[in-house]
Amino acid sequence: MYRSPPRCKATKSSARCSMNHLDGNVHLVSKKGLFKNLVKFFALETNKHLDINDFTPPSFLLFNNIMDAERKRFDAFVSGAKPNEVNCFGLDNPARIVAGYDSDEDEVGEEEEEGEPEAGVEVEVEVEVEVEVQTQTQAQTDSKLCNTGSLWIVKPAGNTNRGCGISVCKSPQEILKTISTPSNSALNNRITKKHGWIVQKYMEKPFLVNSRKFDVRVFVLFVINKEKKIDVHMFNEPYIRTSAVPYTTDKKSVSNKFMHLTNDSIQGKNDTYQKSDGGGVCNKFSWAEFGDYLKLKGFVAGGEDLIPKIQELVKMSALAVKEKMNASHRKLGFEMMGYDFMLDENLKPFLIECNSNPCLEQPCPLLERLIGNVIESTFEIAVDPYHKPPKTLTNKGKEAVEEIGRLKEENQYVQLL
Repeated sequence: MYRSPPRCKATKSSARCSMNHLDGNVHLVSKKGLFKNLVKFFALETNKHLDINDFTPPSFLLFNNIMDAERKRFDAFVSGAKPNEVNCFGLDNPARIVAGYDSDEDEVGEEEEEGEPEAGVEVEVEVEVEVEVQTQTQAQTDSKLCNTGSLWIVKPAGNTNRGCGISVCKSPQEILKTISTPSNSALNNRITKKHGWIVQKYMEKPFLVNSRKFDVRVFVLFVINKEKKIDVHMFNEPYIRTSAVPYTTDKKSVSNKFMHLTNDSIQGKNDTYQKSDGGGVCNKFSWAEFGDYLKLKGFVAGGEDLIPKIQELVKMSALAVKEKMNASHRKLGFEMMGYDFMLDENLKPFLIECNSNPCLEQPCPLLERLIGNVIESTFEIAVDPYHKPPKTLTNKGKEAVEEIGRLKEENQYVQLL
């Protein structure tokens, strides 16, 4: 819906019509919007004791041939960071200085028409990045594995999904070459010209399931309340989406999307997707199965201690955008989003991105059960309160009300805000 503002504007904000998208969702679900709002949020005086890189991987918003403040921060980051095999991102203390970051550029998402990139000083930028990169030993250079701390993931910053345009880069030079090379898609070129690229430090030491990389999909529900503010609920049963190919940082594997990207739209094209192997049926594991796996690996809590940590990350992201989500002050409305997290080798969660219109396909028994529960629970919170049962009920009506009551008791959404 954020791609089609007229759909929202055509409905009066005072109407008793509940829309299943919020008109300010772009502040959260576009990669550019999420990045800018998180950076501003962590730069607030009240949040300066917090480190944004304890929340999400080190990230930068870059444009081709524009040497703005963000590009200078990226150059300083690359020149100052040192390889560290202990850190999950492969770099020693990958901190980002956010104090003083400000953006008076166009509000993200207000317009989706083709336009010029954000304000900056246009300069000729060589493909070779002019920063000091730490020298590797000869042994590291000759190794088949990528150098520690060298991997980055590069994503179009706006209006893309399903893994489109994403690539993994092995050096700052390759990053600049990637963002300066036109793609085969005219649409992607227009998008990246207007919105730029999110350049994010790749998590080189993720926690693995049966040697495979994975992410954690969590459903989060935003609902307009009686005060026209936003309530935030998290569904307390995440699930695991694995890659089809065992993980390695071998130089030859960097371009293998079946290894590095866990999107269903990508993994579904792999021959092993429907098979029950190390990656699970359709590359999926339930949260309970994941908990059993953790216990086998010596993590006694079995993942239950992860839920509060994930809830806290969801809460922080919602606080960063909460006042912008209902920009037109509608009386009714809701949106269910799909949050994606990754866990480092010590089981510390990091927020990767938020998705509008999360996939609700049910290709396996796990998702047949889980997605059904999510949809039912979403309607119980966001829709049912506005449709009261009649005072006089038939026997079947009474049975239906009893069933609704039973389902409400099983609702796994937990209100965070």
